[in-house]
Amino acid sequence: MDLVRVQKNIGYYFKDIRLLRTALVHRSYLNEKDKLPEITEHNERLEFLGDAVLELIVTEYLYLRFNEPEGYLTSLRSALVNYKTLGKIGQKLGLDEEILISKGEREEVGQG
Repeated sequence: MDLVRVQKNIGYYFKDIRLLRTALVHRSYLNEKDKLPEITEHNERLEFLGDAVLELIVTEYLYLRFNEPEGYLTSLRSALVNYKTLGKIGQKLGLDEEILISKGEREEVGQG
């Protein structure tokens, strides 16, 4: 896990680097027998918060940018804020190479 490279790739430098480290830990990694001893938290709580914040930001942007009915805006937001779209963005930023995930889980998602 190269936290300096991640910060450079995403264009944001964390005041508390522990938040970034936790964000890059999948829950399955905590069960690995060879895990790093300093890793004790996974990213699910941060994911919960981040999803809500991202959805709010995208909602506000679409609301201000497009004078369309709610159903249309909801469809646009769903196309933008979903695991496939966010996964592609994460890959472009190189995050898939930095996340700590169990070997079994990595094989299951096709990164093995």
